[in-house]
Amino acid sequence: MIIDIVGGGSLGLLYGSRMVLSGQSIRLWCRSMKQVELLRSQGLYISEEGAVTVKLEPHQFEANIIENFSEIWCQRPGDWLLLMTKQKDVLNVCRNYIEGIRSYLHLYHPPGVICFQNGTGHVESIQDILQGWDVYTAITTEGAKRISGYEIFHAGRGDTWIGISGKSNLFITELKRLEIRADSLINGLQQAGFKALLSNDIDEIMYRKLLMNAVINPLTSLWRVTNGQLLDSSQRMG
Repeated sequence: MIIDIVGGGSLGLLYGSRMVLSGQSIRLWCRSMKQVELLRSQGLYISEEGAVTVKLEPHQFEANIIENFSEIWCQRPGDWLLLMTKQKDVLNVCRNYIEGIRSYLHLYHPPGVICFQNGTGHVESIQDILQGWDVYTAITTEGAKRISGYEIFHAGRGDTWIGISGKSNLFITELKRLEIRADSLINGLQQAGFKALLSNDIDEIMYRKLLMNAVINPLTSLWRVTNGQLLDSSQRMG
């Protein structure tokens, strides 16, 4: 199973490194050639509090620039596509690069697409761009901080939910097919040490996270701390 991760930010490097460590075939797609060259020359370092830093050698994974996505994908089609770019960029990425493989899909089955962006509205737009593809929504509470283009710090363990947004519009047989297909990716994430689950109501989880962010983000900005440091001070808890 080949998994394409689009986005060389904190989430992309976190999920990519963990999945490579568990022996899975990962291709990282970055916006800048500078980051691609760093990953190809330096490898990928993942660290976590209380644990030894682990280095992934460059030969253990692939790193490519997103502009070459369709050219490389058609040579070795991937099974899953994890969109881990920011919400403001994801539609352009889908239109300009991902959708480019459509001309090859008479030969290959389209990859399953997982949208990891915060917010609402983008999944429906992605479904419009990638019509006929299986598009899922993912919500995660994993914490990660990108130290550099090839270094990632796993700041906190969390959950990863994957589900079908707007599932009430689907027939039961289609819904079941989508859920069965998602099992392979969920198993891969669990293999990599993530607490990954198939959600029956991903939309509710998404709105709940939006509400939490609406409260937490202003507080972290006000006190200039990370999410995990909010409860470290008795003054802040008061």
